[in-house]
Amino acid sequence: MREAKPRRVGGRWQVRLTDEHGKRRKRLFDAHADAVKAQVAEQARVAEVKDGLRDPAPADRTVDQLADCRGGTPHLGGAHRS
Repeated sequence: MREAKPRRVGGRWQVRLTDEHGKRRKRLFDAHADAVKAQVAEQARVAEVKDGLRDPAPADRTVDQLADCRGGTPHLGGAHRS
């Protein structure tokens, strides 16, 4: 998928990207060159994932999902009070 060119937003450069999970993301940069460089790098990374050359980044998860992965309620530490 072709992404839009970086554009000016509030004095900074915004890049809109689509990751390998299909989620749209935005990033801001002070310099146009940095925005273009980040956009090209992200497009290359996503293409490598789609071609099977790289493992995808883990999908975003909620705190509850992360706690479930630990196998129960996380221990908060401290003394137990009755």
